[in-house]
Amino acid sequence: MPLSTLLFCHVLYGIVCAILARKRNRSKLQWFALALPFGVLALFVLLLLPALPHTVLSADASVTERRA
Repeated sequence: MPLSTLLFCHVLYGIVCAILARKRNRSKLQWFALALPFGVLALFVLLLLPALPHTVLSADASVTERRA
């Protein structure tokens, strides 16, 4: 398999991991970076991990938490 094909596949895995990571409330950049060296293995791990809960703090809530 040519090196260019292998590189293309790993970049493609990185894009897929970034999209799935966003949907599962995880870091897009970290999962993209993990998929570059590990390829399909990173994709499988991401699919096995549960989605993180979506927490949104407003500016007022974060200020209130700092004071407490």
